[in-house]
Amino acid sequence: MELIYLWSKEYKNLKDIGYNFSPNFDVNFHDDGENKYLSIKKLNHEFHIFEENEKIKNVTAIIGKNGSGKTNILNLLGVRRDERVRINQQKDVDYFLIYHYQNDLFVVEGNDFSYIKPLLRDVEKLGFVSDTYSIIFKYENLQFYCLSFLQHNEEIHNSNILFSYRSDFNREIAAGSSSFELDSEYTVFFNRCYLTPQYTGHLAKYKMLIDFNNNVKNKEDLNFNIFKFVNQKNHLIIQLDIQFDSKFKLDLKKNFNSGLRIIGKENESPFKPKEHYINKLVYSICQSVSSWVFDDPNEIKNLEHKFNIVEESYTEYCLKIISILLEYKKQKDPYFNDKEVMLCFRKYIKIIKEFEESYFSEDKILIPTYTQADKNVIELLHLLNLISKLDGYIQSFVKVFSISYSSLSSGEEALISLFSALHHGLTQNILSQPKHVILLLDEPDNFMHPEWSRILLNELIKFLNTIDTEYQSFQIILSTHSPFIISDLPAENVIALEKEEISGDCYIAQLGKTFANNIHSLLSEEFFISSTLGEYAKNKINEVIELIISPKELTKDEEAKIEYFISIIGEPLIKNKLRSIMNQRSNKK
Repeated sequence: MELIYLWSKEYKNLKDIGYNFSPNFDVNFHDDGENKYLSIKKLNHEFHIFEENEKIKNVTAIIGKNGSGKTNILNLLGVRRDERVRINQQKDVDYFLIYHYQNDLFVVEGNDFSYIKPLLRDVEKLGFVSDTYSIIFKYENLQFYCLSFLQHNEEIHNSNILFSYRSDFNREIAAGSSSFELDSEYTVFFNRCYLTPQYTGHLAKYKMLIDFNNNVKNKEDLNFNIFKFVNQKNHLIIQLDIQFDSKFKLDLKKNFNSGLRIIGKENESPFKPKEHYINKLVYSICQSVSSWVFDDPNEIKNLEHKFNIVEESYTEYCLKIISILLEYKKQKDPYFNDKEVMLCFRKYIKIIKEFEESYFSEDKILIPTYTQADKNVIELLHLLNLISKLDGYIQSFVKVFSISYSSLSSGEEALISLFSALHHGLTQNILSQPKHVILLLDEPDNFMHPEWSRILLNELIKFLNTIDTEYQSFQIILSTHSPFIISDLPAENVIALEKEEISGDCYIAQLGKTFANNIHSLLSEEFFISSTLGEYAKNKINEVIELIISPKELTKDEEAKIEYFISIIGEPLIKNKLRSIMNQRSNKK
């Protein structure tokens, strides 16, 4: 299956405009207000850039400056049911998508059936059609014959899915955390799921690192950069990240002052590393909760009598103190969910107690990602993912860990975030008959070093060909500001957007040759930046030019200024041109 076309009658700045996403088809739709015309033409290419690739069916890049409409296109393609309902409620919004399934079979999805109804034949066999519709049709002799609703064809409906990835979703789309669950939602459309590092979290990273280190065959034959650093002896590092105000510090030495070391030199501790880590965790949580619960240090005196608890375990002693503090908070704020917070803390302790002793060092937990997966680690990371979706105020109590990875630079970790989110989605059992995936990537190279951006598409293709998943093929549609990604694609695989200055409406602009084009040529296109020079440097060069062409005689300081700036210019063409103009001026004296 392949998504081949989107038409938007009106959605934000996408007005009366269509987008072709496949070099295999040329789809045209025309609406003059009275008549509508739709044509689908199969294109026959002798060669295609992805024809020898086993799984990658096509890649389309959308480019344009901020505000040109890139994200609006991806929203229409990828938003889930709840957000699509909100879109449909907006006045005058009309759109439809066309997919090619196989041979002469196509699928159309849209929000207003009356808009395309005049184009279709055999509509009566469908019966009632809701405004949000998805219909399988046959294209034969330039006519469109309705066959059935998509949701009534299990083979097609449950074999294809769209994954939308972006580094963060806006608040409207992220209105409910359930939107990010990978459970299939019942819808008349193809299934859609959101992927973002914020919601797939560290569990996804851990699982991918474990999977690639243990399950990928022929590692020595894998020549792509993501695996080079995945295959190192990496560790997932869990450290305490707990802040508290010393004004509200509790004296917790009442029952455990003999030999207890919370912070100090290692040879002073009577505990093994795991027990020491847990002791420090519960001690720090006590102090943190105290900072949240009390408004005035004098309040502590009201509860001190309750702290005289005798427990054989220091951990249980601190947990009892925490429970007392949370109950006190509940008395002050009846809406505070003390039970939920306490449950989180107890789950932390229960899971960490099951960790291997070898994981623990002085103040951190080091979990290898090059061995078999640890079910207890998975349980903790899953719990942390769930906590990230709780109310923000509750999170302020229970977010007590920081997680990082050894041997990974910040750029490598950003790349891991992207690939682990994809790995997380592609290895879930969502569809009953998984076959095809459409990946919608909104500026996946954001915040990446230019070198990572340069190799990103190549890495992504190799990743999708390597990953152990039941999906058989992939179509990629991505937005980007990167000329490096565009240089990996022919112009027919690139949609270049511009924005009307007055109306702000989006339109498709012409683009020259892109495949294997040099970056300077691509950067000179207005879709990326207005100039290949930094704005400050550009202004300084213009000042120099104004001085050189000025009819007045130059002072010695002005001549020295010109010579200085010409000497530090790095671009040979600009440098030589300014030198030539300056020499011509000097020769005229």
